[in-house]
Amino acid sequence: MDLRTIDRSAWLEPALLVALVVAAWLVLAAVDFAGLTPLLVVLVAVLLSAGVVGAVALGWRRAGGVDRYVGVRRWARGGQAPAMMGPHERRAALQQLRSEWTWGWAFVVLAALWLSIGLPRVLTDGPDGVSALLSAAIFFLLGLPRGLSRVRHGRRVAELLQQVDRDLAELRLHGAPAASR
Repeated sequence: MDLRTIDRSAWLEPALLVALVVAAWLVLAAVDFAGLTPLLVVLVAVLLSAGVVGAVALGWRRAGGVDRYVGVRRWARGGQAPAMMGPHERRAALQQLRSEWTWGWAFVVLAALWLSIGLPRVLTDGPDGVSALLSAAIFFLLGLPRGLSRVRHGRRVAELLQQVDRDLAELRLHGAPAASR
């Protein structure tokens, strides 16, 4: 993967995740680990940042590369189908995207759970509930954009899946190999 070919929208996800994870770590370090040296706090922040970027890059790789990852999302939002993808690959990519968007709502539910745990603790015990509120914020910020994407673009993805299924049925009917299309 050539990092110079990745567009700004693709860089936005890891940049926001790094910012979120580092901010969460700094809050936890200040509240729950106040005795840590500044060097250790910075070292952990750097390691967490590298881990987040590595996890995002691994996700891109599992999706077939960053171009395909971004292309499938653009396609789901109304753009053109990604080039060089057969119907089987398109179907798998759309199902993966729909699953990811569904998990977004699960994250929002988890955020509500952590909020219900953390808010009473903050109101009664002070800073002891900050980590639960931080967990709620992380789950909310990770889940809401995915869940809203499901609401906004779920119908289109369902239509695209139906079209891909029709294409696959036509290929089976005519005996043409799916890779030839």
